Amino acid sequence: MDKQKPILLVDDIQPARETLCNILQVLGYKNLLEASNGEEAIELLKKNPDIQLIISDWKMPRMSGIELLKWVRSQKEFKNIPFIMVTSKGEKEDVALAAEQDVTEYLVKPVTVEALISKIENIDNNLAKLNELKQKLEVIKKLIDSGKDEEIRKELEKILEEFPKDKSKLLREIAYMYMERGYLDEAEKMVNRALSENPLYTKGWWLKNEIALKKKDLNGALSALKKLYELNPNSSKVLYHIGKIYLAKEKLDKAKSFFLMALKVDPKNEQLIQDIWNAYLENDLLDEVFRDFGHILFEKLNVETLNNLAVSLSKKGSVDQAIVAYRQALKKEPKNSRLHYNLAVAYLKTGKKKNALVHLNEAIQIDPEFENAKNLLEKLMKEKDLNKE
Repeated sequence: MDKQKPILLVDDIQPARETLCNILQVLGYKNLLEASNGEEAIELLKKNPDIQLIISDWKMPRMSGIELLKWVRSQKEFKNIPFIMVTSKGEKEDVALAAEQDVTEYLVKPVTVEALISKIENIDNNLAKLNELKQKLEVIKKLIDSGKDEEIRKELEKILEEFPKDKSKLLREIAYMYMERGYLDEAEKMVNRALSENPLYTKGWWLKNEIALKKKDLNGALSALKKLYELNPNSSKVLYHIGKIYLAKEKLDKAKSFFLMALKVDPKNEQLIQDIWNAYLENDLLDEVFRDFGHILFEKLNVETLNNLAVSLSKKGSVDQAIVAYRQALKKEPKNSRLHYNLAVAYLKTGKKKNALVHLNEAIQIDPEFENAKNLLEKLMKEKDLNKE
């Protein structure tokens, strides 16, 4: 850790931030940035891309620590920043939830100088070890690409002996390499070995689920997800994926139950809403999604999901319902030329040419270079002139 680079402290309670500041200053870190919630932290990250460490409380207004961690890990430029979660929480599911989002360290209140020193030393050691492990894994990747099975086995055992505390992580990484190259049986063997080393390794169970899905083994995927559910029953991600498997297995009541649980756990997650709706569309379950979720989710669908819905409805022959979806999308983005064009096409299918002309003209007014809209308008105007003759 560089004593000159900034460290970001996030906590809604100022005395708690002051305590951390005092400890870090004693340790020689002078460049300290403070935020009172996750939203403020994000703004500081955007303005200070050289932040080397985030220390955040869990429970905060506006955006919690776990929500901030999810955002950080989803951003390409920030996803590798070490993140220490500070909280009074100690329940197994909370630790699992933080681990699932790649928390670096987990620090329980009250924070002491000794505890914080230990966590920072761990981060320093882990960063050095990570670089060494990357080099070792690169060797195995090349061996996998060349198909040298015996050499892979020897190199793997040598690395596992050298880094005994990282066995499950290393085995999972190699399993992922195999999966990426389509060697699914080998990938499954490696991830099973990783989980035998550490049955609580959530990343291992996620990979086992992914491998099973690639093998079209729904029962195997569901089994892995149920293990994740045991480890962390409050994960909306786990609940959503279990629901999605049940949809594919045509067990609609169970799917609905798990989707509702996911929404209850994470009611502000806009992407979750879109994902649930699209899961039904992917399985051609239009009537079912309207029946089960139309009354609570339709108004919250974003433009992309509404457009997907309208396309599915049109293919099914429910053009009037597709028009409703397009109109709902236009409420959210009235200046979207593509939506106006799609709505015009839908109106034409129902014989409502006047409505179609209105939306075609609107599309061209928004985007004068919209060739499809211009060509369709020209065609309709010619038909109109022919009818006059």
